[in-house]
Amino acid sequence: MGLEEFSVLKSLAIEVGSVFKMTMYPEDKVIPKKEGDVSRDKYFVIIGKTVDSVVVGSLLINTNINSRLFNLISPYQHCISPESYDFLNGKERYIT
Repeated sequence: MGLEEFSVLKSLAIEVGSVFKMTMYPEDKVIPKKEGDVSRDKYFVIIGKTVDSVVVGSLLINTNINSRLFNLISPYQHCISPESYDFLNGKERYIT
């Protein structure tokens, strides 16, 4: 994730609860899905910001709960419904 992307985000009307889509890379701790891919588009929710709109917290939206970590993190997952959010393309997702 480059600094220029953060500048674009900062210039938007960022509010807690806003959802954004961004291309992310392995250095962002996001693994590309297909062999040969170098990035992956991910949605995320803003969970905190400073008075001058600097983002201080966000959570990723995932299709599934990581099965290796299910017992550890499942109590902290929040399921969101496709009836409430068009960008989910008809499938329930989880804010992680």
